[in-house]
Amino acid sequence: MSDSDKVVDLSAARHRKEHERKEEKVSQLRDRFSKALGLEKKTLVKGGLWKFKQKKKRKTDTPEPEGW
Repeated sequence: MSDSDKVVDLSAARHRKEHERKEEKVSQLRDRFSKALGLEKKTLVKGGLWKFKQKKKRKTDTPEPEGW
């Protein structure tokens, strides 16, 4: 093997590594924004939605006074 095969262009490697770091930051920001804005698809628990739709019944322990 010759020495020319082992030569690495430092400026190109530095540029490539810097680009990878920036892409990683962008992907992290994209994830954070999607979570903050609710853009992710949320999984629903089966049978969990009915709890929000039902109205609670009011149970009175004491009878109402007469004349009301």
